[in-house]
Amino acid sequence: MAFDSPVGRNLSDTPPDEVEKILEEHWPRGSFRFVFETFDDLVVNAESNRVVGEFIIRKMKEKVKDPEVAEILTPKGYPFFAKRPPLDHGYFETFNRDNVKLVDINEREPIVEITETGIRTTKGHYEFDIIVLATGFQAYTGAQEALPIRGQQGTLLKDKWEEVSSSIMGVFVAGFPNLFMITGPQAPFANLPTSIEQNIMYIVDCIKKMGSEGYDRCEPKQDAEDAWTAHTAEIHAMTLMAQGDKVHSWMMGANLKDKTPRVLIYFGGANAYYDKMRESVEAGFPEVEFKRAG
Repeated sequence: MAFDSPVGRNLSDTPPDEVEKILEEHWPRGSFRFVFETFDDLVVNAESNRVVGEFIIRKMKEKVKDPEVAEILTPKGYPFFAKRPPLDHGYFETFNRDNVKLVDINEREPIVEITETGIRTTKGHYEFDIIVLATGFQAYTGAQEALPIRGQQGTLLKDKWEEVSSSIMGVFVAGFPNLFMITGPQAPFANLPTSIEQNIMYIVDCIKKMGSEGYDRCEPKQDAEDAWTAHTAEIHAMTLMAQGDKVHSWMMGANLKDKTPRVLIYFGGANAYYDKMRESVEAGFPEVEFKRAG
């Protein structure tokens, strides 16, 4: 299911006491529901974003017993949701455990070296049995770029996406006939199993049309890709999510040193996106050109 949004209210138009009440009511739900089912202007209005950001910091400090640890965990220098916030699953409570120690390797204790028995920082040595390197991932494009997918002109998909990871609704890519992606770049920000299902239904409808009408090739149109890419970028620019590149957010691919930050997610709403796919099916897939062999 998609998030139950928009909810029909903005924080900027709501009295402070009512804002507090709504945030408290939704806080136990956590996750993205707290973001998208409280107020409609949290990612587009800087002041509304600040109010909710301060609420979350206050809640986090209530859970973390050590003030110094809480200070390290406090988000700084970027708007709420420019990076994905941990709003549930007992994440903050973990730092109250006796066998957990938080070390700030960005500003307080940079890593000097990995030793035979652990990690040495500028302030000391920590011994470990196992070191897990959480080095991040390449969202939305990593799986596709890991494969040597070539288009009709011989261009590798990863080379086409060198600067902009463009697509048509996260499914088609111009220059790559008969390539169908599931939740590729510029697909919506939503519950992914639901989006996957919607994409599969859309792709199946396209393949059924090809089979029933005797088509062998499905060639995505460049102008359709340009239009969707521009539409996705326009909506993204209207949100505070566009500041994600400042904090190396994976939601813009800004966590990758060999990639320039880019728009990877459609923020126009999951339901609006699903409607666009249905409209495409009903119109006979105008975003692509169907061809027969020979």
